Amino acid sequence: MIESQVFTTNHEGQRLVGLAARPEHLEGPLPTVLLVHGFFGTKEERGLFDAVTRALTGNGLAVIRFDFSGCGESEGRYVDTSPTKMVAELGVMLAFTRTLPEVDTGRLGLLGHCMGVNTILALAPEHIRCAVLMATPARPLEYLPAFMGEGYNPRGVSSRHTSLGTRCDIGPHFFTDAAGHGMVERMRRWHVPALFIHNAEDATVPSDDSRLLHEVALAPKELLLLPGSSHTPRHPSLYEALVRWYGQFLTSPDSGRASLARPEDPSASPLEFPRRAHGV
Repeated sequence: MIESQVFTTNHEGQRLVGLAARPEHLEGPLPTVLLVHGFFGTKEERGLFDAVTRALTGNGLAVIRFDFSGCGESEGRYVDTSPTKMVAELGVMLAFTRTLPEVDTGRLGLLGHCMGVNTILALAPEHIRCAVLMATPARPLEYLPAFMGEGYNPRGVSSRHTSLGTRCDIGPHFFTDAAGHGMVERMRRWHVPALFIHNAEDATVPSDDSRLLHEVALAPKELLLLPGSSHTPRHPSLYEALVRWYGQFLTSPDSGRASLARPEDPSASPLEFPRRAHGV
């Protein structure tokens, strides 16, 4: 794998730092996946995105990932961010991704984790072949106060010390802005094949949230529930599922021919299995 640092700027002129990776033996343009981290996350996403990058580049894909402003190596303060600002930055990164020489702009997919999925759904970008939506909070406002704990302050700055030794600060505008981002209705309207992945016993965001979004999503769709209570899926079958999904929609000869059915169409109804549900 060959990986290099890349840079662009958001609408406020703040530098956004990313990483562009491709298989060592392939030049491109290649089918590409853009990774979108979650609430107060980074482009490494506690090692999850490192492992995802290795798995995908090992199977012939390019991978782009980045830090939102106020996170990781990017400029800005997280206390100044909001869901709307993150949506705008994702739009900037998508446009930037399409300029990179290793990227086949006609074969572009997304992967979001936690509120990274909310950002993807709020932007609802066009010309995306498929997406993977991991550990998605369908009702993020129900979980943010609990996440901030004793530091939650709806009228001022909410603060929380993370397990990594950093401090997360968000302003009251973050909560009021998030109230305008209805995930279920946005999921109904986004015409992109989606693989939902969630740890079945997730102690931070219940897997029922992914079940709900999967239920209203257009087909093709699939729900994969993995064993574990962590909010960050790490089961080995995760990487097999990613390679299979992106292979189906980004690299196979028929990858551009998927048709979407409305949820009310019986053919789009999910079939429940012990760990996996499909919509076909």
